[in-house]
Amino acid sequence: MSFPGGVAGPIMERRTASILGEMLSPIALMAGVLLLLYWLRWKRHLLGGVFAAMLGEAGGTLHIFNMRMPGWAGVLRISGLILFFAALCLGLIWILQAWQARAYGERLLNLVAGFIFVPGGLWAVIDWQSHTDVRYLSLASFLALAGVNLAAALIAALVPRQACAGRRVGLRAGVIGAVLSIAIFGMTQYVATARRAVRAESWSRLLAPFPANSQAASYQKIFFQKGVSFAAEGPGGYRSEAAVKMLGQLPRFGVNAVALIPYGFERRGSTDIAIGGSMETDEGLEGLARVAHALGMKVMLKPGMWTDGGGFAGDLDFPDSAARARWFASYQRLVEHYAALATRMHADVFCIGGEFVKLSRYDADWRRLIQRARELYPGPIVYAANFGQEFETLTFWDALDYIGLQEYYPLPDDLTTTEIVAKVEAVEKKYRKPVIFTEAGFPSAAGANRKPWDDSGGNVSLDLQTRCYDAIFRAFYGQPWFEGVYWWKVGTNPGGGPEDTSHTPWGKPAMRVIARYYLAPSR
Repeated sequence: MSFPGGVAGPIMERRTASILGEMLSPIALMAGVLLLLYWLRWKRHLLGGVFAAMLGEAGGTLHIFNMRMPGWAGVLRISGLILFFAALCLGLIWILQAWQARAYGERLLNLVAGFIFVPGGLWAVIDWQSHTDVRYLSLASFLALAGVNLAAALIAALVPRQACAGRRVGLRAGVIGAVLSIAIFGMTQYVATARRAVRAESWSRLLAPFPANSQAASYQKIFFQKGVSFAAEGPGGYRSEAAVKMLGQLPRFGVNAVALIPYGFERRGSTDIAIGGSMETDEGLEGLARVAHALGMKVMLKPGMWTDGGGFAGDLDFPDSAARARWFASYQRLVEHYAALATRMHADVFCIGGEFVKLSRYDADWRRLIQRARELYPGPIVYAANFGQEFETLTFWDALDYIGLQEYYPLPDDLTTTEIVAKVEAVEKKYRKPVIFTEAGFPSAAGANRKPWDDSGGNVSLDLQTRCYDAIFRAFYGQPWFEGVYWWKVGTNPGGGPEDTSHTPWGKPAMRVIARYYLAPSR
């Protein structure tokens, strides 16, 4: 999804809302627990201090981890870190008020032993295991966490000596705490492993009625795609019963193709790309391809890119040739990963990327990527170009099987499409390749025709969304060079409905427009 003029598009809007929910929930939990501990008069109780400090540390850890993920607005990120840091300091002060430690150094040593090195090291191990594609971040994560906790310990140890009352805690207690921390870590790892095994078994049972993907099946190079973008949404994402059930509802609307969309993650300014998210796992993608094929639908595997700071793929730019070479090498690893996955799941189309507005001009680099993808994946390949200049000036269409357009061209108020058709047809005539809209959509809000990419809200207008859908269908559906569209979006947890202003057509009249065209016998 493109965000011209810095306007956040529908992908960013929906994901940011999800991320904000993930951030606000632990803040509410922390506040509730702290109030409960205070009400129970545990504010000078060792256990109360441990609870409060652990909450602050856990919340801070969540924020530190997500600082390297996209969509965390600066003010909210900093506010959350301040709140959790305050809770951590408060918990450490309560612990010291329950201990009897005479000197500042002794108080600080106890806190460092109990709340920095052991839990920080364990957390770094977890991070190392969970994010093998970006292992260098484990050390950075540990140092960031240790630095935050050390700052909290330095502040908390300033608590006046006369405020301390109770048992004195020394080296022995620190050793016991370390042993208990390791034991707790072992238990949580055991529970997590058992939980993963249960989920894997449940997923296998859910997929049992559907035949496995056949890598031996032949590939149809060109076919008409009556598609929707099938986006992973919480809870569960692609690897969920809700996703399987939702996928099963699409054929009755004439849908014969779905785009599955995993993401790579990148910090702005960095050339390193992390592969895979919690909602778009390889297992989920393979499983849903299996279900879609059993239901008679084709599958496009269409990896996207998330950058932090509210950006998107079109913001990425590396004028320095050395940095650009590193980025293309990193992106090649993502292409190789998903091209191999596309072969395993027998994806019917593989999208090599899209909306790299500032990077797609490096023709030779993209031709190398396309050639490498063809070595791993035998089916048709497309690139999803951003509407406008990128789509109209891209030079490597001849190396692909389809011309792919992220179709968010604005429409005038009378919804005439003559100008848009001329732009698309000009590219088609130059390269003589079939055209697919790798993504298209309109929010169900006033002004949707002028800014099709923007679902930031406004007054509901189901009628405008419906008429825009119909205008695009009427303009392109009968063109001999047009081979289909993937509407943005139907989610695994679909939402939608008559009061919704987002892009989804689900539960809205626009879905009836899709069915009218997709179920028609003419195509």
